[in-house]
Amino acid sequence: MSNAVIYARYSSGHQREESIEGQIRECTNFAKRNGLTIVEHYIDRAISAKTDDRPSFQQMVADSSKKTFDTIIVYTLDRFARNRYDSAVYKAKLKRNGVRVLSAKENITSDPSGIILESVLEGMAEYYSVELAQKVKRGMTENALACRWASGRIPFGYTIDADKHLHPDPALVPIVQEAFEMYAAGAKIVDIARKINSYHVVTGMGNKFGRSSFDRMIRSETYIGVFKWNDIRKENAIPPIITPELFYKCQARYNARNRKNVARPSAIYLLSGKLRCGCCGGSMCGMSGKSRNGTMHYYYSCYSTRRRTSHCDIGNIRRDEIEHIIAAHAASILKKPINLDIIANQALKTNNSVKNYRLESLIQQEKDLTQKLENCMKAIDQGLVSITLMDRIKQYEADLQSVKNDISLEKIKSNPIQVTKEHIIFFLEKFALLEGEKFKDRIISTMVRDIVIKKEKDGNYLVTVQYNYANSKELPNEESYSVPESIGSQDVELVDNSGVVTNRLRFYPYYFEETFIFTQAS
Repeated sequence: MSNAVIYARYSSGHQREESIEGQIRECTNFAKRNGLTIVEHYIDRAISAKTDDRPSFQQMVADSSKKTFDTIIVYTLDRFARNRYDSAVYKAKLKRNGVRVLSAKENITSDPSGIILESVLEGMAEYYSVELAQKVKRGMTENALACRWASGRIPFGYTIDADKHLHPDPALVPIVQEAFEMYAAGAKIVDIARKINSYHVVTGMGNKFGRSSFDRMIRSETYIGVFKWNDIRKENAIPPIITPELFYKCQARYNARNRKNVARPSAIYLLSGKLRCGCCGGSMCGMSGKSRNGTMHYYYSCYSTRRRTSHCDIGNIRRDEIEHIIAAHAASILKKPINLDIIANQALKTNNSVKNYRLESLIQQEKDLTQKLENCMKAIDQGLVSITLMDRIKQYEADLQSVKNDISLEKIKSNPIQVTKEHIIFFLEKFALLEGEKFKDRIISTMVRDIVIKKEKDGNYLVTVQYNYANSKELPNEESYSVPESIGSQDVELVDNSGVVTNRLRFYPYYFEETFIFTQAS
């Protein structure tokens, strides 16, 4: 059996000890599966892999010459080094000492970050998002396994201790119990909220109780002692506030109420917001209709004509046919290497100048919460101490930590890697090879900016498409082509459920979709 060591690292003070615990746990499991004996742990805390000035890392490299181990296990390869030069230099040193570096989570044949080989493990945003999710989930999983409250608002009625465990707040427990009992007895939500607010308490966000606050509370299993996060569910992990009998009685009422208000699912129209009528210039809205035999059909139709504010001759355009044609033409652009080269150059230039508005917003939230905490401390210095003020301080501190975590993650996502032209070309090439609905959705959302469709004298349609890249002599960003009249259905007779012709329509402007029953004459 070979001897191995584990190297674990985290790069920021915003990451915590559970990140190290998670890495060691995964590496230990990997060693067991592969018949390796762990003889040492080397750990660097709050040090980036962009530098080789890491004490434990350097000690590990020096110890490799002692021949006490022949394998180094890391959670992922970026724990070892993010600088390619350093990675190559130290791997060569280790190789001379008979030591190899293995990743516990990366598999070149199947893992998202291994599909495009080690040299571009973090190359594509599609693969990187999966990798990032794994890393974030690992730390949060460690919290959940220990029943620690990771982040976010604390459930009303609970407080959180230094170890991030939830405990009932004696002052709020009777209020929570009364709210559940009132709801089980049939009281209206507005009356329950009014009753809670009469006690002069506020939610975790510092607001008065309302319907949304009540919905979160009444549906949460936290109040019967259940800790839930992702697919982890642990019973009797939190001190309960109410009995399971009372909780499930409330759920029965809540579910019965909501079954009455189930919304009709809306059909998907990939060209919504992009497709315009060439006659009046207005939007083409999505419509669905049921023929006499019960078959559903989907179309795009001129919004102005449906509202009788214009009389365009565009008719109704079959959704599936026009979407397939638009997507196929866009994909054909990506199948030419010269086009890929031009688009990749433009995308790379744009990528280097993108402004992260979410990060700016989070930083501003951090400043606001910090200021609120400072104001609270000033109030305490002046002798203005109260239970409400102390609760407010606890909530501000929890919110501030949550925002700081979000800032840390957003910075990682903002510039996780150095995107190259080759990355972008690879990404677009894969788009052109997709099939089915995923193909249409990806191609249209990525490539297509605007479409105008106009009926021609010969009955066919002229489609003009603008694409999401800058216009150039080598690659114009606009093209026009003719599509057959078969994509349209001109004579549609609306009927009601009894088969009688009617002009009554059900219209959903938010979804840009009309629903009716029709008889198709052509």
